[in-house]
Amino acid sequence: MTGASRRTVFYLALIGVLCLACYYPVTKYYFAQDDFILLANAVFDQDETVGATFGGGSDLFRPLTKIVYFDAAHAAFGLNAFPYHLLSILLHVLDAVLVFVVLRKFRIDRLSSVVVSSLFAFHAGFFDVVAWISCVQQLAGQAFMLAGLILGIRAMATRSRLTLALAVLCYALALLSLEQAYALAPILFLHSLLREKTGRTAARLSRALRETAPYLAVMVLYLAYMGVVKGIPEEGPYRFQFGANVAANLLTYLDWALAISVAMPFFVDMSPSGLTAAHLVLALVVLYNLGKGRKRVVVFGSAYYLLAILPALFLVGHTFYLHNYVPAVGIALLVAPVIEDLFEVLRRGNARLVPVAAVLVVGLAAAVCFTKVRANETSYVRPDLPLPKDFVLRREVIARNFRDEILSTTSGKRPPERIFLMYGGPKDWYMDNVAAALGRGDALRLIFSDPDLKVSFHEKGEALDGYDPANSALYYFDYLGRLLTPEDFGRK
Repeated sequence: MTGASRRTVFYLALIGVLCLACYYPVTKYYFAQDDFILLANAVFDQDETVGATFGGGSDLFRPLTKIVYFDAAHAAFGLNAFPYHLLSILLHVLDAVLVFVVLRKFRIDRLSSVVVSSLFAFHAGFFDVVAWISCVQQLAGQAFMLAGLILGIRAMATRSRLTLALAVLCYALALLSLEQAYALAPILFLHSLLREKTGRTAARLSRALRETAPYLAVMVLYLAYMGVVKGIPEEGPYRFQFGANVAANLLTYLDWALAISVAMPFFVDMSPSGLTAAHLVLALVVLYNLGKGRKRVVVFGSAYYLLAILPALFLVGHTFYLHNYVPAVGIALLVAPVIEDLFEVLRRGNARLVPVAAVLVVGLAAAVCFTKVRANETSYVRPDLPLPKDFVLRREVIARNFRDEILSTTSGKRPPERIFLMYGGPKDWYMDNVAAALGRGDALRLIFSDPDLKVSFHEKGEALDGYDPANSALYYFDYLGRLLTPEDFGRK
């Protein structure tokens, strides 16, 4: 290993350690919301879940990350959330390393590749992706997709059938993890088309089709299956709509792409309407690259982002940072040459300033990431409501409160056939917050290891249809997920 290679390994290891240090606080949190639903589906309702996943109906097709992962993880870890969180952090670190490898494949120098991959690792907008166990779908999908891209580029260069087979396998695993991974096939096609600057267009098109035929065939089969068998979602959180929402969503995701929002400490649910500073910076990056004669870089980086973000643009009311995780590599490909040029300008003035500048950039990015984590831990919904503002951490705190309370109350005994949970007031946002945190009851099924346990939530004063003291239990709860005594409940 050369000296430069050893330094690169050291820098990447340092980024990994810093990433672990920044995100380690989330390992103390519990499961929440979709975590319970996915665990219950994989553990208790696997046959039904597999049927819904592979059969008709517009359920999300993510069998590897919605079924296989949670079934295996539950068998290994049970309801100990720590290893789930740790695996999520490690997957994010792996993704950052793969971003570095991709940048090197596109001939970005080592130091610039390290810096840009660190910007991905410490991206302030990816907090929920790492902190929410359910987002293993984005983390694993990204890893398989980047591995497929790296191997695919290598297969084109070496004409190795084994490398090609491994690349196609990674593509298939990515598709089984996340829908956005479909974009790998057209991305590889575009790379093949653009990598040679000479030659007739028809000949380049023919070569690109030959080199990427296996990926394109897999993509066509996948899209046909998703469009014909599964169908386009017409209801639920992933409902598709073809209208003004497409442009509005694109503006939102582009605003979030660089995570330079002036809203601190990064509590931003929706993008401001219209153009923002982030849009201006992205436009300047594109214009700068065009001015430097990097037309292919602009076309490829922009296409990468747009192809990967495309499925999320049609969603209605489901606009979250997590959808930007996979497309972010396209932004990295656009930004990396600019960083490289800035370092070259510094190098001409004083070569010693380059590593100093790199350390400052990486350090600042890590500091912003750490601030993001701490801010979401310590900033509460209200001064008198000790729940984190971030919805993932908030619901993880509620779920842990409820778990501790229900186990203390029942002493871990097997519950009756039905549990009725009554909220200490009329139905409101806080009641729904608790119900969502508990996966609408799946948390209790898992806590008591009872797949047949029926759980229902009720507002204060609501009639409890089907309640029978012989086979039912009634518990009262508050907005923090704590259980109330009948006397406390009566005073609320």
